[in-house]
Amino acid sequence: MTHFHRFALVLCCISPLLLGTAHAQAGGNAVNIPGIGRVVINPDGTITLPGGQTIAVNPNGTITLPGGQIINLPTIPGGGGGGGGGVINPNTGPRIIAGTAIVIGDDASAAVVIPNAGGGLINNNATYLWTITGGRFASSDLTRANIDYTADQAGTVRLTCVVTVAGAQPFTATADVTVVDPATAGVITTTPTLAAATTATGTASVPAAQNADRTIRWTVTGSGARITAGANTNQITFIPGDPGIKELTCAVTLTAARITVTLRSFIVVQGSGPAVTLTINGGFGGGTYPGGSRVDVFAAVPAAGQVFDRWTGDTSVLGTGPIAPLNSRIQITLPSTPVTLTATYKAAPAWVPLTVTSFNPQQFTPQGATAPTTVTANLTYYIPPAATGVVFFLHATGGSAAAWFNSPESALLMRDLVAAGYGVAALSSVNRTAGNWSAQPVLASNPDALNHVAALNKFAADGLLPASRPVFMIGFAAGAGAAARFADLLIAATPARPVRGTVLYCNAGNETSSVVGRVPALFVLADNDSTLGVNGANTARTNSQLLAGRGLASSVFNNFAAPIHPGRFRALGVTNPAFTNTDATTVWNAVKSAGLIDVNNYVKAIPTETALVAAIPLAFQARRADIAAQLETAYAEQAFTSDANARVVSFIGARTAETPAAPAGRMMSLSTRIKLAAAGDTLTFGFSLIGSQKVTLLVRGIGPGLAAFNVPDTISAPRLEIRKAGEPPLLAVNEGWDLAPSNGPAIAAAAAANGAFPIALGSADAAVLIELNPGNYTATFKGINGSTGEILAEAYDISKNGTRLANLATLANLANPGDIVTAGISVSGNPRTLIVRGVGPGLADLGLPGTLPDPNVTILAAGSTTSVAANNNWSTGGSQATLAAAFPMVGAFPLKTGSADAVLVHAFTPGGYNIQTTAAAVPANMANPPAPTGTLLIEVYEAP
Repeated sequence: MTHFHRFALVLCCISPLLLGTAHAQAGGNAVNIPGIGRVVINPDGTITLPGGQTIAVNPNGTITLPGGQIINLPTIPGGGGGGGGGVINPNTGPRIIAGTAIVIGDDASAAVVIPNAGGGLINNNATYLWTITGGRFASSDLTRANIDYTADQAGTVRLTCVVTVAGAQPFTATADVTVVDPATAGVITTTPTLAAATTATGTASVPAAQNADRTIRWTVTGSGARITAGANTNQITFIPGDPGIKELTCAVTLTAARITVTLRSFIVVQGSGPAVTLTINGGFGGGTYPGGSRVDVFAAVPAAGQVFDRWTGDTSVLGTGPIAPLNSRIQITLPSTPVTLTATYKAAPAWVPLTVTSFNPQQFTPQGATAPTTVTANLTYYIPPAATGVVFFLHATGGSAAAWFNSPESALLMRDLVAAGYGVAALSSVNRTAGNWSAQPVLASNPDALNHVAALNKFAADGLLPASRPVFMIGFAAGAGAAARFADLLIAATPARPVRGTVLYCNAGNETSSVVGRVPALFVLADNDSTLGVNGANTARTNSQLLAGRGLASSVFNNFAAPIHPGRFRALGVTNPAFTNTDATTVWNAVKSAGLIDVNNYVKAIPTETALVAAIPLAFQARRADIAAQLETAYAEQAFTSDANARVVSFIGARTAETPAAPAGRMMSLSTRIKLAAAGDTLTFGFSLIGSQKVTLLVRGIGPGLAAFNVPDTISAPRLEIRKAGEPPLLAVNEGWDLAPSNGPAIAAAAAANGAFPIALGSADAAVLIELNPGNYTATFKGINGSTGEILAEAYDISKNGTRLANLATLANLANPGDIVTAGISVSGNPRTLIVRGVGPGLADLGLPGTLPDPNVTILAAGSTTSVAANNNWSTGGSQATLAAAFPMVGAFPLKTGSADAVLVHAFTPGGYNIQTTAAAVPANMANPPAPTGTLLIEVYEAP
């Protein structure tokens, strides 16, 4: 049982200490690992994954990632400086971190680190020079600590980096990487078209293992689809499920190379109804299909001087969403009757962007440099007359400002935005060698963010855009991360810039921005993004939920794989009018003839550079990158897509109009159950009311009423007292919930209306129905005449007006090993982002004796044993910077970095939850384990 001993409330009585809100970015080098994303090599030699998890190096010098993938970290790199003196100790010499193997055509990354004798890394006073054999570099700057590379044929890539540390001779680090031909894994053999079914009518296979040379794992996605047999063998049977596209994925892990090749096959599952004619005017996707089939419909690429407007005709098949007819690509379910849809277009006057070279010269000292240098950027923009606002585009690593205007998919979005009245602008990063954006967290030290401020100042000074007009930022990949960071910097600048939203393509976003920032965000993801990976995509969805759980507009658009219809390559004419529809058909025929797309016109796999060169006619080799981008977009790989244009323009329009976002959910009830073990023990239950209106609360202390739920040893007669936090006068007191002067019938009615279980007439349970002003309060419970036992403290929001029941705090003592304190919350309406803290060591830092040294917090959905979220030590798991920034904003006292306090942030969907706090488990053989008993504070805060 859990016991409670004579402690005062902490939430309202401990004065919060202020924390600084500036946080250093994670140091070290970044390495891109396909399927995982860009990981950070930390100064202590550990690696931080995109989701924040930090992992250490194995004893043999390798690093094992979630799922078993291994990164090679050589313990003793090859080669060394000669000439006597100053040679780096080979035990702490430079090491190249790279994957043990890559697949032909895949982009990979490698980084060199220089461990020092103390176990950290030497980051400054070193120069680098990379060379490669058996492959080619994708990076243009070969003098950085990290590079990108690829290979076009099977074999071995040798990476070599000559590292020179000040005061030492040059040292050569090498790493060999095996290059695997994806054909080694084989291909999926299956039937490309199936009828909808709820039985296992589908089969698929890949080459079987030979002498245990591979392991196989199948998955299938799509409504109703399910593997019924063989998921870990070379042949499966599966249920096709409902009409639509089903994606079969087979992960073939080649044992010797220790690399996984992902094979995919798209299966069209058709409806079972009579044949129906679908007529598409001005687009693609028409034909005759079985009724009930799901069909992708595409509008033709708009001609010069036009943008897509909407679909007309039998638009009921498009759905009822307000922007459904505005999507140029949409999936429909065919009814039993013929359908006709017509793509319509509207005039969009042509425009030509202006470019300013060497824009905004400023002094900047790059990392590792000893003196400042002058840096500039290229600014390309077009601001229409009386522009509604401006949208900045931030390129991916290695990109440029001009690429946004010259790439077909992004040019289509720019055309749509200008037609909607917005200006468009793009800056190149000041680092033109690597093409990456500054990560400096302070505006005054971030030259790239300052360039965006300078661009806004220029637009205002030139009379193109008043300073008060809305600003938006769109970024792709690493540029999206920069967009989120810069938006936070600009909105907090002096004067504040009116940043109304960000659009993040193929990027997980930033947890800190999602929890404490004020900028709405739309996430545009790609279903088969091998760089962001499943983990990164899930992180993006989580960050979107965290924003929405704070009442900020946020949603996720997911680009699914689509067929390559014959008009797909007409997009290349957007940036080059000389590219005709006939040219587009020629390219499509070439791609089809080369076997790059299947019988249903889905991309089989992203082709290698060699395969693409061989497939494309000579006359179109110069457009190879644009053709590859169309294939990647259709495959739902990491690529910018215009399929999200309607969502993006709608999002920007709503944020410009300041259309209210869906309100965040609210906590409707708070509770804590503990045991008062000794006469005179009290439970002090703290809560906050945030808003401007008075609110009516139902506060209950249940003892005898718990017996109906078979709870043993309940308190026989509780007393309830309510006070303003830190003030002695009583606001309400009760002994016997329905005894005068209490209004028993009103209390019973309020309980019934709010889902509280009934308590018996005449019972000794305590309850009050009270009207309170916004503020902090304590409800104190104790036994009458020294009675002891289990008690449940509850508070219910009865008014449900503009004032919210916001925070919860309970101070408790775990007297016995295995004791658990359970707090309860319920959330209604929409999701609500909450911060939950289980504080033990943090109380000791405030002078409280006998605190629990290592608490653990677990969130369970009410009535379930499944964990929704959990945390043991708040500094681990990747959320420390977020939480440290949030604590002073919500009024929580700070916690020491590295303390064993447990804290988590989570977007709670509507429903009930139990917050279980207990001592963290320790290994059985642990020397001097922390005590499993002591005092702890449970707190729940609304995220700011």
